[in-house]
Amino acid sequence: MLFVLVVLLSAGKLGVTALRLFPDRPFVFAKASPSISVAEVHAQETAQAAPHKTASGTMEAAAESSRKSSEENFVSPETWAAIREQKKALETKEMELKEREARLQEMEQEIENRLKELIAIQDKIKQAQQEIQAFREEREQARNAQVQALAKIYGNMKPKEASQLLETLDEPLAVKVISLMSPDQVAKILASMETKKAAKLSRALTGR
Repeated sequence: MLFVLVVLLSAGKLGVTALRLFPDRPFVFAKASPSISVAEVHAQETAQAAPHKTASGTMEAAAESSRKSSEENFVSPETWAAIREQKKALETKEMELKEREARLQEMEQEIENRLKELIAIQDKIKQAQQEIQAFREEREQARNAQVQALAKIYGNMKPKEASQLLETLDEPLAVKVISLMSPDQVAKILASMETKKAAKLSRALTGR
């Protein structure tokens, strides 16, 4: 309002000056002066009001944003303490998990090494069993060769002498020796042998 009054007073002074300069044509200024004054007034009011509105709106928007940001970011000390405790607990838990994972990896490595050792031991046991089996077969072949040699020797002896030697042998060995002889040789040897011993060997030969 004060600005409008100042503008009107300025227009009045301009009108007085114009009358002094153009006394014979007062109507020109009378028609033009009001139009110019009104246009200037509106233009100046608009130009002056716009920055005020813009600045005011910007300040209000900044204040509102600051208020909302303050409300959103405001956290009580108790909440901060709880957050720190929770973060600390999470860090401790994460460290425990990492340590447990490391121990598990060590256990897995140890188990893997033990498995390798067991596999190696099993291979050695298998190899030893094969060697033992080969040794048994070799020994059995040697014993069979010895039995065959004894059977040949006893078969070439006199029946009485052969029967006396067979009586000194273990029954399984004596049966093996007799089983490799011819039926005639066996009959002569058993006839020269003691009756009970001959009967026992005969039952063993027949599998009874």
